[in-house]
Amino acid sequence: MTIGGSHHTRQTLLRGAFSLVAMLLVSLAGRLALSEPPPEAPPTSAGIVLFDDQIQPALVQHCYQCHSSESEEIGGGLELDSPMGIRRGGNSGPILVSHNVNQSLLLEVLRKATTDSSGPPHHQLAEEVLSAFAEWIRLGAPDSRQQVESSSGTSPSRQEEPHWAFQPPKAVAPPEVEQADWPRDDIDRFVLARIEAAGLRPARDANR
Repeated sequence: MTIGGSHHTRQTLLRGAFSLVAMLLVSLAGRLALSEPPPEAPPTSAGIVLFDDQIQPALVQHCYQCHSSESEEIGGGLELDSPMGIRRGGNSGPILVSHNVNQSLLLEVLRKATTDSSGPPHHQLAEEVLSAFAEWIRLGAPDSRQQVESSSGTSPSRQEEPHWAFQPPKAVAPPEVEQADWPRDDIDRFVLARIEAAGLRPARDANR
């Protein structure tokens, strides 16, 4: 009786252990499923129609003058006349995040234009145009235009006038200064040159 009872007890404990492990695995799988981002949805026909009817005409009317491959000078390195250009963004980084209106800088800039006409696109946009852009982004920002290479074929930060961060360093001679006994090194000479250019004099050294 003792051996049989012990065997029955072990079976009961094993069943309980297996049930607990199964519950933990199911719970973990559910949490992983919730934490994974939703798969990228294919472009909807409604999004394409919206782009063709309202988004592209607005881009052509308000943005292409300064932000297209045909512009004399591409503002901020941002080309909006191709799917690759609008997805890549400009010198400040991406401006469009599919399905996320709050993180899309493009819509923020367009909304600002309604209250500050001094900034791009230099035209106050109607509320229905802004609503159309917001809905287009929510639908994944589908683009019916043919994918073409940008005017430069490279990153917007590497155009004819590259960003300073991409320029190779060059040796520069320290500037001449009036108060030649003040600088302790060449860096001080650059600082003093700016101070003197502003018509000022450096302050005395602080005590310990």
